[in-house]
Amino acid sequence: MQTNTGNPANGVFLAVLIGLALLAILGAKEPKWKLINVLIIVGFMALGMLIGFLIGGNTATGGRLSAELMAPVGAVGAFACIRRNKRRAKKVPS
Repeated sequence: MQTNTGNPANGVFLAVLIGLALLAILGAKEPKWKLINVLIIVGFMALGMLIGFLIGGNTATGGRLSAELMAPVGAVGAFACIRRNKRRAKKVPS
Protein backbone atom coordinates (compact mmCIF):
# COMPACT_ATOMS: atom_id res chain seq x y z
CA MET A 1 0.00 0.00 0.00
CA GLN A 2 1.34 3.41 -0.94
CA THR A 3 1.24 6.19 1.63
CA ASN A 4 0.55 9.82 0.86
CA THR A 5 3.87 11.64 0.64
CA GLY A 6 2.42 15.00 -0.39
CA ASN A 7 3.21 18.28 1.24
CA PRO A 8 0.78 18.97 4.13
CA ALA A 9 1.05 22.71 3.46
CA ASN A 10 -0.81 22.27 0.16
CA GLY A 11 -4.11 22.21 2.02
CA VAL A 12 -3.23 25.45 3.76
CA PHE A 13 -2.26 27.07 0.45
CA LEU A 14 -5.52 25.89 -1.10
CA ALA A 15 -7.55 27.34 1.78
CA VAL A 16 -5.68 30.65 1.48
CA LEU A 17 -6.30 30.68 -2.27
CA ILE A 18 -10.03 30.08 -1.82
CA GLY A 19 -10.32 32.77 0.85
CA LEU A 20 -8.38 35.38 -1.09
CA ALA A 21 -10.23 34.55 -4.31
CA LEU A 22 -13.59 35.02 -2.59
CA LEU A 23 -12.45 38.34 -1.12
CA ALA A 24 -11.17 39.49 -4.50
CA ILE A 25 -14.29 38.52 -6.42
CA LEU A 26 -16.81 39.71 -3.85
CA GLY A 27 -14.84 42.89 -3.19
CA ALA A 28 -15.25 44.15 -6.74
CA LYS A 29 -18.19 46.51 -7.19
CA GLU A 30 -19.02 46.07 -10.87
CA PRO A 31 -19.76 42.71 -12.54
CA LYS A 32 -17.12 43.51 -15.16
CA TRP A 33 -14.41 43.69 -12.51
CA LYS A 34 -15.68 40.52 -10.84
CA LEU A 35 -15.20 38.66 -14.12
CA ILE A 36 -11.79 40.25 -14.69
CA ASN A 37 -10.71 39.20 -11.18
CA VAL A 38 -11.79 35.61 -11.89
CA LEU A 39 -9.81 35.61 -15.13
CA ILE A 40 -6.74 37.08 -13.43
CA ILE A 41 -6.83 34.47 -10.65
CA VAL A 42 -7.30 31.59 -13.12
CA GLY A 43 -4.49 33.02 -15.25
CA PHE A 44 -2.12 33.12 -12.27
CA MET A 45 -3.08 29.54 -11.38
CA ALA A 46 -2.32 28.48 -14.95
CA LEU A 47 1.02 30.30 -14.71
CA GLY A 48 1.84 28.34 -11.56
CA MET A 49 1.01 25.10 -13.35
CA LEU A 50 3.18 26.08 -16.31
CA ILE A 51 6.12 26.91 -14.05
CA GLY A 52 5.72 23.52 -12.35
CA PHE A 53 5.73 21.68 -15.66
CA LEU A 54 8.76 23.62 -16.88
CA ILE A 55 10.75 22.98 -13.70
CA GLY A 56 9.66 19.36 -13.37
CA GLY A 57 10.77 18.15 -16.77
CA ASN A 58 9.05 14.77 -17.02
CA THR A 59 5.33 14.30 -16.60
CA ALA A 60 5.35 12.72 -13.12
CA THR A 61 7.53 15.34 -11.46
CA GLY A 62 6.06 18.17 -13.52
CA GLY A 63 2.54 17.16 -12.60
CA ARG A 64 3.35 17.07 -8.92
CA LEU A 65 5.14 20.42 -8.99
CA SER A 66 2.39 22.04 -11.03
CA ALA A 67 -0.19 20.96 -8.46
CA GLU A 68 1.99 22.30 -5.65
CA LEU A 69 2.68 25.66 -7.33
CA MET A 70 -0.85 26.32 -8.60
CA ALA A 71 -2.35 27.43 -5.28
CA PRO A 72 0.44 29.77 -4.04
CA VAL A 73 0.79 31.54 -7.39
CA GLY A 74 -3.01 31.81 -7.65
CA ALA A 75 -3.09 33.31 -4.16
CA VAL A 76 -0.60 35.96 -5.30
CA GLY A 77 -2.96 36.80 -8.19
CA ALA A 78 -5.92 37.01 -5.83
CA PHE A 79 -3.99 39.29 -3.49
CA ALA A 80 -3.14 41.55 -6.43
CA CYS A 81 -6.84 41.71 -7.33
CA ILE A 82 -7.72 42.70 -3.76
CA ARG A 83 -5.13 45.48 -3.84
CA ARG A 84 -6.49 46.67 -7.19
CA ASN A 85 -10.06 46.66 -5.80
CA LYS A 86 -8.97 48.87 -2.90
CA ARG A 87 -7.10 51.25 -5.20
CA ARG A 88 -10.11 51.48 -7.52
CA ALA A 89 -12.43 52.20 -4.56
CA LYS A 90 -10.23 55.11 -3.39
CA LYS A 91 -10.48 56.88 -6.75
CA VAL A 92 -12.90 59.77 -6.60
CA PRO A 93 -15.09 60.01 -9.73
CA SER A 94 -14.70 63.36 -11.43
